[in-house]
Amino acid sequence: IKNRGGEKQTLYGLGLTYSATKQYDQALRVLEQALAIDREQQNRADERLTLEAIAQIYDQMGQPDKAVTTRQQAAAIAQTSANSTTID
Repeated sequence: IKNRGGEKQTLYGLGLTYSATKQYDQALRVLEQALAIDREQQNRADERLTLEAIAQIYDQMGQPDKAVTTRQQAAAIAQTSANSTTID
């Protein structure tokens, strides 16, 4: 049995480390793997956070168009989550 949540957290942390050391291609590679796990597990909150991290890397790489597109995906998740929240 695989611990996909633990694997995802490790990949996410590794992606942030790569980003901090300006190894942006490696950061994107592992964060895309983390994103795939978020989606596989249907973890919308983590998916949004991972997308935000990816967008930040695109900003650091001087690719604002990709950053905007990625942030729009994250915003759509946040909006969907807000709309599905009900108050009893």
